[in-house]
Amino acid sequence: MSQSLGGDPRRPSEVVPFKRPSPDPDRIEVLSMSGMILGLIGVMAKVRILSFLSLAFIASAFIQRTPDTDMKQLFLSTTFAMSGLFFARFQPQPGHAANSTAAVPPAGAAIPGGPAAARM
Repeated sequence: MSQSLGGDPRRPSEVVPFKRPSPDPDRIEVLSMSGMILGLIGVMAKVRILSFLSLAFIASAFIQRTPDTDMKQLFLSTTFAMSGLFFARFQPQPGHAANSTAAVPPAGAAIPGGPAAARM
């Protein structure tokens, strides 16, 4: 069979190197952009549901990624979403003192039932 082709079937003079098509700058990745916006709002407003929605959008964008997907944007979106969850979890709860030193009396003040009250 190789003799019927007349030698090497490859033609080195006709080889064209592969050129990756340039990414379209007008193409908007809707899922990753939505994830970033929701994550940013989740961080600023400290609302957990927005951060969870952001993670869902980011996971969808990661699953449907293409070779020209901007992975830095996905990483930044993930960082915003995780920060939103972190800050929403550790924010001061309503009804608790925001400053734990506010309940401490000033130095030299008499504490009811303390040794200074017994001397009076």
